Formats: sequence, structure tokens, C-alpha cells
Amino acid sequence: MSSLTLQVNELIERIKSLEELLIQKGIAIGKVNRQNKALGKLVSGKKSERQEKNPQDSMTQEEFDKKKEEQAEKRKARKNNGAKRDMHYEMKEVHVTIDPVMDAELLKTLRLFGTRTCIRYSMEPIKFIKTVYHINTYTDGSIMYPGKTPPALLLNSSYSPSFAAGLLQMRYIYSMPVERITKYFADNGFTLRKATANKLIARSADVLENFYKAICQVVLQQDYV
Repeated sequence: MSSLTLQVNELIERIKSLEELLIQKGIAIGKVNRQNKALGKLVSGKKSERQEKNPQDSMTQEEFDKKKEEQAEKRKARKNNGAKRDMHYEMKEVHVTIDPVMDAELLKTLRLFGTRTCIRYSMEPIKFIKTVYHINTYTDGSIMYPGKTPPALLLNSSYSPSFAAGLLQMRYIYSMPVERITKYFADNGFTLRKATANKLIARSADVLENFYKAICQVVLQQDYV
């Protein structure tokens, strides 16, 4: 009996030691599992953030196709070793077709093989246009039917509103002195006296000042102000 009891006690001690090892291993395994789980959440979180930032997931097929076309147009514009070019869509475009320099009759016998496109930007100096209006007056013998004189910015003035607008732009937006404005005009073929320029600027500013006051009154009368 004593020997049997000793064997049982030894087995119990072994079982306890095995249990302790298993518990320790279980703690270590649990720690590793928690770390893996945390890393998994971190990775999945970053992935979801990227997915949220990806606009293609919420696009319709039409929007996706439109975006692809826009990207293709941008790639076409990015020639010259990938340098970005401004296509200046706001400008007036003039299209010119250039044929080979050759006999016209021979050119008629040829067929078009292909067309390449190139762009050249040009700048024209400031233009001054003198428009002479010939205003006719008609009569039936008793009643006169005169044509209307085109409106002028100021009374008895030959300068149009566009002319005064150009003066105001140079004077107040570009801060050019009147002397430089008249010099610039003269360099481009139009002689304008300094006194005339000052008068046009002052009278035009008065007109705009009254217009500004009228706008202020209308705005202040609104309920949302």
C-alpha cells in the first residue's frame, strides 16, 4: 500500500507540473494570439481607410468612364518628357490646315494619309479701332426718320465705354501712372493727351461711384443683410 501511495503521489506531482507548464504555455499562446489579433485589426483598419479614400468604390460606371477619359486627355497633354502643359482652353482658337508645298493638281491626285497637330501661341499688341458711323436719315417728304447715334460714355465724347474701361484697368488694377498709360498708347499707334486721359478716368470713376452707391442701397434693403 505504501508503495502504491508513493506512485500515486508522484503521478499527482507530475500532473500538477504538467498543468503548470500547460497554464504557462496557455498564457504565452494567449498573449501571442492577442498580439496577432491587434496587428490584424491595425492592418485591416489601414486597409479600410485606404478603401474609404478610394473614390472609385462609390463611382457609377458613367462617372468612372468620364474620369478615365479625363485622365487620358491629361496624359495626351503631358508630352515633352512628362512636363505638364496648360492647354489654355479659355483662349480664342484659330484652326489652320497646312498642305504640303507642291503642285495643286498633283495634290488633288493624292489621298490623305494622316494629320498631326501642333500649337503655336501668338500675341497681338493692344489694338485701337476707329469706327466711322455714317448715320442716314430718311424722309417721306413730310417726316424725317434719322438713324440713332451710337451711345457714348460721356456727352459729346468720341470714346466708347471699352476705351474708358481699358484706361481704368491700367490705372487702378495695374497701378500705372497716367504718363505711362499715354506712353503705352503712343507706342501702339494712338496719341492720347494726358489731360484727356485724366478727364476720361475721372468722369468714368464718377459714373462707377454712382453705380456703386446704387448697388449698396439695393443690397442694404434686402432682408438677409
